[in-house]
Amino acid sequence: ETDTLTHKGGLDASIASAFNTEMVLVLSLWDGYAVNMLWLDSDFPTDGPASPAAPGDTRGACPITSGVPATVEAQSPNAQVIFFQRQTWWYWYYL
Repeated sequence: ETDTLTHKGGLDASIASAFNTEMVLVLSLWDGYAVNMLWLDSDFPTDGPASPAAPGDTRGACPITSGVPATVEAQSPNAQVIFFQRQTWWYWYYL
């Protein structure tokens, strides 16, 4: 996996000053039909054995058979997310 963060300058002290200004929070909720959400917490890509030596291969403990959107949707057909603002903090709940 390509380390684009370092290539683009990484995180430095200037990010701290960014948090002192107004920001917009953007959230995206989706099922990940193309990759079954494996990029988030599993071994990905799945085209070969995961290698701890390869950066990004092992991303979590979930098996590569997990996260199939049709299964997740069938098990939680009424799942919903509620966003609300309280003072300056945003909270979200996955019900």
